[in-house]
Amino acid sequence: MTETEPSPELEQDRAAFRALRTGVLVTEQAARAVKFVFDPRTGHLVLTLPAAALREGQAVLSAPDEADDAFQALVRLDETDESGHGPAIDRWRAAHGEPRGELFISAEVEAVKRPGEVHDGERFCEANMLLDDEPRLLRELNADREALARATGDEALAVGVDQFGLDIRLAFGVKRLQFPERASDASHARQMITDALSGAEA
Repeated sequence: MTETEPSPELEQDRAAFRALRTGVLVTEQAARAVKFVFDPRTGHLVLTLPAAALREGQAVLSAPDEADDAFQALVRLDETDESGHGPAIDRWRAAHGEPRGELFISAEVEAVKRPGEVHDGERFCEANMLLDDEPRLLRELNADREALARATGDEALAVGVDQFGLDIRLAFGVKRLQFPERASDASHARQMITDALSGAEA
């Protein structure tokens, strides 16, 4: 394995972490449940907090919860806005709705730990490698909403795709369709999506 080639453990943890949308953010003041998405351009997290709860600096995110086997991410919090993270904020709204008066926060991951593994945050959180191809892939998927509905058993809309999987918004929340392996390019992702949706319909 070369120095730059990711280990199987790193790839597995990257894919599993990318599938998450909720967690518990622990700061010096309190622990609170949060909802987040990934900024497709940087791999940073975008979440929301009440203005009174924002203390820019470090915090720990446990995801999806505070169980012993959960991810523990050391993050650096910074208030953001539409100009700084517009696409990620759009994704947050697509996944979670309106933030109900809370502020959008960027959380840069500095390190990630789970039992038996510790990862450097900069290497762990990748940008979306399919970002340029994503609009075309989503248009193709959403051109046949009936196929998505048959595969998911619900009214469905594809809202995001990256090298690790597909996000589908259902009536109640977002379903993650995780790829069996990293997509090397858009064609590879398209084939894995087709296989997964066909298998779900069978």
